[in-house]
Amino acid sequence: MTPHEKRIKEIAGKLKKLLSTKEKLSYLNEVRSEIKQESFIKQGGLGGTFKNAFDPVLMYVNSEIQNLPSEKQDKPTLSNNKIKWNGTPSQFGYLFLELVKHGFIEPPPHGSEWSYSGLAKQCYQYFHIESKPGKLTTLENLIKELQPDNIKTGNRKNTLCDSIRAKFTIPDLPDLA
Repeated sequence: MTPHEKRIKEIAGKLKKLLSTKEKLSYLNEVRSEIKQESFIKQGGLGGTFKNAFDPVLMYVNSEIQNLPSEKQDKPTLSNNKIKWNGTPSQFGYLFLELVKHGFIEPPPHGSEWSYSGLAKQCYQYFHIESKPGKLTTLENLIKELQPDNIKTGNRKNTLCDSIRAKFTIPDLPDLA
């Protein structure tokens, strides 16, 4: 790989992290169009000297477009057969934290510990949770709401107030046996 190709790949990687799927697709299509136009100008203007100069870049852009996740994966909707949650994201997060705390569910493992971010990602995949009517909550918000309280520091990630928390009562799983 040439230094130029490495630099292009590095820039594309940074863009991939910054842009949403829709923005990436739009941007990559724009880049592809500019490359084709630039390549055409160079071919005609200089007798084909640069005919293949943009081919590696164009191939890379095309492969990036093909590798983008579909919008259906990126933006969950009820049409994806998701379970509709009628409460708030903070209620959802607190309820699931209580289910974990009392032994009803286990988050996916991450090394030797539970991954609450992994649990949030799975929930985001299977539940339709709105932060406001008609507006889906973000994965980042769901991850925050599904983080357990830090007892040592007293730091709370879940934003559900104490008066609402008190209304949730879930027994320990062994108590129901």
